[in-house]
Amino acid sequence: MSIDENFLQHAVDASLVDLLDENVLVSMRDGRKLFGKLSSFDQYNNIVVEQVFERILDCEHKQYSDKDLGLLCLRGENIALISQLSKDYHSSFNSEFSKVGKLSPTDLSGASLNDLV
Repeated sequence: MSIDENFLQHAVDASLVDLLDENVLVSMRDGRKLFGKLSSFDQYNNIVVEQVFERILDCEHKQYSDKDLGLLCLRGENIALISQLSKDYHSSFNSEFSKVGKLSPTDLSGASLNDLV
């Protein structure tokens, strides 16, 4: 299963109004996957997301790490997908991958997860 299939198998269909104050997956055009709680949006699909973390995957070793980012305002043209997460997403994800550690916002995003062990 590819990375995108793994993330998207837990996505459900909804409009942005229905997603306010819900936990969402935001897939960015550059490939990053952000998770957080949708606070607001505008007519250009610019969004404000709180309690955001980026999940960095190492599919080869079945490992992941989360990078806390806090509160973000994301420009709509950089967003590929916004979707509500299913209730069982985190539990099913944790059964497939093992968590390596937690990254701070100042950690280099290009670092390998093996560097954290």
